[in-house]
Amino acid sequence: MPLTVTPDPTLRGEALYRAALKHIARHPDAWDQYVYRVEKESGVAMCLAGWAATLAGGTWADLDFYGRVWLHAEPEDDPHDIAEAGDLRLVNVHERARRLLGLTATQAEQAFSGWNTWEDLAHLADAYYGPSRTARD
Repeated sequence: MPLTVTPDPTLRGEALYRAALKHIARHPDAWDQYVYRVEKESGVAMCLAGWAATLAGGTWADLDFYGRVWLHAEPEDDPHDIAEAGDLRLVNVHERARRLLGLTATQAEQAFSGWNTWEDLAHLADAYYGPSRTARD
């Protein structure tokens, strides 16, 4: 059965990061830190950046030739981050998630690395936002 997510467009910063962590902990089969988004037999899997963008209400662009790294642009996206494909305005999920999470470019590179375990991501959340009791459940 496909995973149903109810987005919350008000989520930002630490609240969004920790919501993505909690979602990943509750649905480990829907987490693949190596890709922003991939369709699997069991449903969709995404990395931290993908889940952050999705949980905040991002709409994925369905463009086979661009892969699964593009979202439809929103007014809040930096104009320098927007790409155009025909009449579509798109933004890379990396840039959207970085903005939504309030991360620097360096922090985003660290947090979105494919090598991160869940524990690594939780440690980075504490380093970026301050200690919390983020738990897997």
